[in-house]
Amino acid sequence: MSAVRASEPRRSTSAPAAWAAIHTDSPRVEKILARARADLQTLRSEQSGHAYFAAGVPWFAALFGRDSLITGLQVLPFERGTSEGTLRLLAEYEGRTIDPARASSRARSCTNCAWVSSPG
Repeated sequence: MSAVRASEPRRSTSAPAAWAAIHTDSPRVEKILARARADLQTLRSEQSGHAYFAAGVPWFAALFGRDSLITGLQVLPFERGTSEGTLRLLAEYEGRTIDPARASSRARSCTNCAWVSSPG
């Protein structure tokens, strides 16, 4: 199965080796963990200098508020930079004004940020 990549955001270059290591005596569990790290690395992207986990694959590979945050939360014990990047990137897209044309209101977060052209 090939990886889906969004055009504007780019894949992160941060290596999974920088993440906290988990070791077990079971070769099977080691293989599962290695695959999970590789899958997460495939989903890790960067936009506006912030790392995040893309969601919506295979139809999209984009920042999705809820899904990207849940993945970041689940990975938090092993790697916290992506969780922080996700929060900061979503904060850039958070509504600051009331704009009915953009369905924007104060403190409203972007659920599917793939369609948003610019923060604000």
